[in-house]
Amino acid sequence: MYFEESKSEFRAKIGIILRSDSNFRWYLVARILAYFGTIAFAFYAVYAVQEHHVSEWKIGLMTGGYLATQNTGKSHHGMDWRPEQPPFHHGFWNDFCFH
Repeated sequence: MYFEESKSEFRAKIGIILRSDSNFRWYLVARILAYFGTIAFAFYAVYAVQEHHVSEWKIGLMTGGYLATQNTGKSHHGMDWRPEQPPFHHGFWNDFCFH
């Protein structure tokens, strides 16, 4: 079901949620920090090739492993979702199997 609401109403609701739900605030902080942690991966790969003379196929293998683990982790992110907890993010697995 789609509800039409103004941007100011939406912002007010977001403000209420952020002020009242400390678990959700910490969830957002953790997601933001995790995102910044993944940004550095490409720089580490370039550094490894230039400074430590790691072969390009090894960097490709490392990048492929990193991509595979990221996709697996993100697809299984919501597998332990329980109805008594707020469903902020179900993840691909729950969306695929249970909806």
